[in-house]
Amino acid sequence: IRVEARYNGDLVAASLPGAVRLTAQPEWYGRLSSVLSAAGSFGALPASPVYGGEAFALQVFGHTGGFALETWWVFIEIDGSLLEFVSFIQSDKFNGVSFTSEELASGIIRLGFNAVGTKGSTRPEDVTGTAVPLVVLTLRFASDVTPSVYSGILSVFTRQFINPGSNPFVSDLAGVVVDSSSGANGGPLGSMQVRGVSDVALFAYTQAGTLGNLAPLTGEAGTYPITVV
Repeated sequence: IRVEARYNGDLVAASLPGAVRLTAQPEWYGRLSSVLSAAGSFGALPASPVYGGEAFALQVFGHTGGFALETWWVFIEIDGSLLEFVSFIQSDKFNGVSFTSEELASGIIRLGFNAVGTKGSTRPEDVTGTAVPLVVLTLRFASDVTPSVYSGILSVFTRQFINPGSNPFVSDLAGVVVDSSSGANGGPLGSMQVRGVSDVALFAYTQAGTLGNLAPLTGEAGTYPITVV
């Protein structure tokens, strides 16, 4: 693949051979409403790699099975040896979310999110659907993590979904996660690729704007340092 930049039809820059690679978008990308076929919850990870120490978002959605969602309670379990929880933003259709964090065996951290009731301005149709936004988590990999593909880094679990009639319609159900390598319907565990940092020269300069050629006078070759930033 060759990428060219042109100005007034004239070629002004082009990529080096092999420097650009196209990656197909995942099957689920742009079709989140089709991830689940029945009531439950699922998470969506970024479709592109991240760097160690870089924050990224995990979006959590609910399939309400035709009901309006009044109250929900989900767990996100992350591998604490690789991932760090940073913050979360909840859907503005529900009352304030209660948050819990618990360390389980083998370094797994369970993050709990529970919203009881909807806001007065929320309509039933706002919280009914196959991909109703619940919460967005900000996570990040440890800064010293080795570049690689990491599988099984997190999971999503529905503790309970309750409709406006106070009837639970989902209880204790494992969810799925869609990521860069998953199919249209995701899998039980999420995976991500951590990319290594590469040094790229953005600008180079010499200490002087003019480099004198004194060899004809001195008979010696001149050297000039170049700084790259």
